[in-house]
Amino acid sequence: MLYMYWKQVYKAVCIILFVLYFSKISSQIVTGGNAQYGFIMPHHPEMKSLIKGHVKSFDLFLEFPTNGKQEWHYRYNFPTWGVSFYTADLANREQAGWAMGVYPYFNLPLFGGKSFRIKQKVGWGVGYLTKYFHRQENHKNIIVGSAINAIVNLTTSAEIDISKKIKSRIAFSFIHFSNASYAQPNLGYNLPAASLGFLYSFGDTDIPKNSDTLADFKTKFYLSSVIAGGVKEILPAGGRKYPAFVHSLDAAYRFTYKSGVALTGDLYYNTSIKERLERDTISVTDVGIMQPGVALFYRIYFGKINMSLGMGTYIYSRLKDDGIFYHRFITRYQLNERLFLNVVLKTHFFKADFAEFGIGYHLWKK
Repeated sequence: MLYMYWKQVYKAVCIILFVLYFSKISSQIVTGGNAQYGFIMPHHPEMKSLIKGHVKSFDLFLEFPTNGKQEWHYRYNFPTWGVSFYTADLANREQAGWAMGVYPYFNLPLFGGKSFRIKQKVGWGVGYLTKYFHRQENHKNIIVGSAINAIVNLTTSAEIDISKKIKSRIAFSFIHFSNASYAQPNLGYNLPAASLGFLYSFGDTDIPKNSDTLADFKTKFYLSSVIAGGVKEILPAGGRKYPAFVHSLDAAYRFTYKSGVALTGDLYYNTSIKERLERDTISVTDVGIMQPGVALFYRIYFGKINMSLGMGTYIYSRLKDDGIFYHRFITRYQLNERLFLNVVLKTHFFKADFAEFGIGYHLWKK
């Protein structure tokens, strides 16, 4: 069944490439693949019994150059963007099965010249696992409790020109699968790997020249309000879903065109906390489960998109099991001058808490 599924995927990609080859936009297309060899990180002792060997994976992608029509293209030295189709044999067909995913990404040039470049790939999307926790059929898989998961990819690569149209790519990647505690268990897969790949360009891949007259960014200070929510499950697996909400006030300072910092005040209302406390015979009101906190972030800007990674601490929390620190990975998309969409993965170090989906508004900017 899995073979037939991916056979259809690759067939569809081949048809797309055939059409692109004869289309007007074919000169903008780069395609290729990476063969990867890695392992599952045993970040929890109970995972070791599920690891039977090394992970062999393959990444097929379509990649597009930026053309200089937006200023951030120049600022990042003309990064590429694309879509990857990922598949991996997790070396335990009975309990772990296969991992698959589709995700968009940016590939950012760090340094290099015309024939040799070091790049950083950042992407996330939707993943699928053929084997996951099931009480009767697969109770030994304590890593992930659902078929649908998020996939995150961070890859540092060295790209070498073989000819004008063919390039090789040597890379080290880190791939993560998790459902952000939507279903338990949720230890998640962390998959470091080394890879070798090749790229083929259908047309001219010359990088445009940098502009000498780049405009300076106008807005340096932002004060924003963000409202978001999500759902999560707590152990034991198969229980009810608990809603969780957060309101954040975000004060940001953008010190360069590409980056800045932000300080947030967060107020969490996570209904699963009440259940967890009551299991320990601790009585608490709805107001008592609120968790106020403050967090500091580093933020990177890509035109209408910005990404932030930061760490915070709870000012007050009745629940002590998760510790006093929390972490958030934020992706935002600016809809207009004031309104933006907000997607966040909140964790306590390597343990996911829940995924936040929300909307924000710039209250003040200067």
